[in-house]
Amino acid sequence: FALASFNLQLTAGSKGINEYQIQKSRILTSLTKLLREGSKKASDY
Repeated sequence: FALASFNLQLTAGSKGINEYQIQKSRILTSLTKLLREGSKKASDY
């Protein structure tokens, strides 16, 4: 019983980590996109 609940917690934890990694990569890509657009606008002036 204890092992089963432990395994459940483990999978839930790794799932959370995966979600976090996905969100992090999304944020990073959007940030780099914004930075690129910002630098483009800055170089236009």
